[in-house]
Amino acid sequence: MSTDVVTRTDGPLVIHVRPGSYADQRLDGLVSEYNDAANRVASFFGKSVASLKPIHLCFVDVPHEHG
Repeated sequence: MSTDVVTRTDGPLVIHVRPGSYADQRLDGLVSEYNDAANRVASFFGKSVASLKPIHLCFVDVPHEHG
């Protein structure tokens, strides 16, 4: 089994997916939806998204590093 992982960072989000996986094929939509949610949560608490620490979302079935 390959341990290749695609990592995409967008704002506070760091999304890890397997290349060619269902999540990888829908990565743009996932990033958009999770960014919208992060914005709503930050706004609720009176914070800016830029002040959030990295949020790692892992859509993989293999061990990997958060480098």
